[in-house]
Amino acid sequence: MIKTLSTEDAKQELFKHYEYITKIIRLKTRHYDLDYDDTLNFVLKKLCDNDYKVIRSFRGESKFTTFLTVVVTHMIFRFAGGRKRPIEIHDTTGETPLDLLIGQLQLQRRELFTENLNQWLGELDYREKLVLEMKYFKGININQISKILGLTRYETQKKLNAGLDFLRDKIKEICKME
Repeated sequence: MIKTLSTEDAKQELFKHYEYITKIIRLKTRHYDLDYDDTLNFVLKKLCDNDYKVIRSFRGESKFTTFLTVVVTHMIFRFAGGRKRPIEIHDTTGETPLDLLIGQLQLQRRELFTENLNQWLGELDYREKLVLEMKYFKGININQISKILGLTRYETQKKLNAGLDFLRDKIKEICKME
């Protein structure tokens, strides 16, 4: 039996998934010359219209986050459609349709990697994760990381390499998809 969400339940789902919605908007608006705040306001307004009609239309045929991803993505495209054009990432002069398709697949894989990065970092050993975050997100060099964590430079480099190998394997999995 398909259960329909009430207005109050739909409102709660919107609040519960607000951070996820903003993440989708942040990822999707990178490829468009759109203002993040304007896009967010547009999407939230559409989600709230007619007592959360769009959210209430969820029937449980998929995960709610999958449903939200599709809905929000369509809203962003609708918002971008009449107002602004996508940023050209590649110079398409002289490219064949195959080149364009390959470029699109690379963008999709990059987005998939970005969406899963936090989950993958959570799967790492605690120190591997710390070393990766310090090195690549905070810009700290290996010697300083070694001092902070109380490890030798060799141990720190080994943790860094193990974390990078893990992420490299995940990237290979994404590239084998399709």
